[in-house]
Amino acid sequence: MIGEFNLFGVYVAAAVVTAGIAGALLLPVTRMMRQMNFYRFFINPRLVDLAVFVILWASVSRLIALFRSF
Repeated sequence: MIGEFNLFGVYVAAAVVTAGIAGALLLPVTRMMRQMNFYRFFINPRLVDLAVFVILWASVSRLIALFRSF
């Protein structure tokens, strides 16, 4: 789905909006993983952060597409 969101009269690409939402959701998730010492299982924690971001971005995109179809 290619679309735009109207934010205060400015059309913004849906990918930018969903990436921003996913980035905002990533902050508490990474903080929680850091407190649980989850990163000790991985060699490169930044790749884990990237993978979690991609999963969150896909989830947010699917949810918005689902709600826009109604």
